[in-house]
Amino acid sequence: MTENISSDFELIQINDVMELENNSKNIQINEEVKDNKDDLVENNSLENKKENVNSYDTTLAEYYLYGELVKGRLPADNFGNFEEIDNSKAIIEKKDEKIIFLENQIIQMNASFDKKLEEVMNQLKQLNNKKCKKANFVLIKNKWKVIDKVWKCCENNCVNTDNPRSICIEGNGYINIIDDENINYINCEEGKGVNKYFRVCVENSFTKPKEYSNNYSLFYFEIKCIKIETNENRRNWLVIGLSYNNYYIRLLAKCALFKNEKNEQIELDNFKWKNVDVFGCGLVYPPTYKINKFPYIFFTQNGQIIGKEIFPKYKCDSFNPYIIVDNCLIEANFGNDLENKPFIYDVKKHVVF
Repeated sequence: MTENISSDFELIQINDVMELENNSKNIQINEEVKDNKDDLVENNSLENKKENVNSYDTTLAEYYLYGELVKGRLPADNFGNFEEIDNSKAIIEKKDEKIIFLENQIIQMNASFDKKLEEVMNQLKQLNNKKCKKANFVLIKNKWKVIDKVWKCCENNCVNTDNPRSICIEGNGYINIIDDENINYINCEEGKGVNKYFRVCVENSFTKPKEYSNNYSLFYFEIKCIKIETNENRRNWLVIGLSYNNYYIRLLAKCALFKNEKNEQIELDNFKWKNVDVFGCGLVYPPTYKINKFPYIFFTQNGQIIGKEIFPKYKCDSFNPYIIVDNCLIEANFGNDLENKPFIYDVKKHVVF
């Protein structure tokens, strides 16, 4: 037992001695590593400083040589890098000039746009400030009445105002006034006669109200036109308008134009006469206190105003509605029963500027 304890103690002492020796060696190794690191850092620092010095010296040399080149003391052949620098600088300067030019153009365009926008806004403001007045619709009970004797079926004048439902003995085309609002057209006999134009006027004219009025007065009527289809390709013809003192202001549907008292033509853009179209004609008188202001006439197609208003060349206070028709059926609306048969055009919303 005593022998074992002594042996263990000696073993512990030996281990302690070996551990001390190992620690001593590790300390020496660490010190050597540290010394090597310090030397390496010092060497790297010196190298960096050396590179910086060399770079600085190179830069100074380049500036010096460039200065000598500019002064003409050195040939340019050996300094291609400097030429590239000059070229790059010139390109950059040109691009800068273009950028400045474009910026100025943008500024000018913005200023021009702002000015135009301001003008448009001012115009809209002025338009909104204008007083828009609605015209008062004046109802006149009316009907088809007069068949113009100048526009007759033949020399016998078979169909006339007194005989609106007669026939043409010559076999020409003619009209019949069926009732107050409807006109029928009977085509000529095949191989015997020709179709004729007929002019039909209403019983009551559109006369300016005699009583004093602060409002505009609106008179209006409409017609539905049905084209008669035939195998002979006969023409369809329709004119609607107003007459006064043997002057005529009218819409010629076939020709897509207006005509005034002097037969001056006003062409209609994008106008097309289709079957069963509804055409309207309106007359607006100014208020009583506007003594020198003339009335104006306007036309509609299927409830929409077409073209511009037409002012008569001569002052008049009474206009008579009329149509000229050939190879068409006519159904009129004079406003006699607006509750059950309203106009296609809304007369209550007609605005006078």
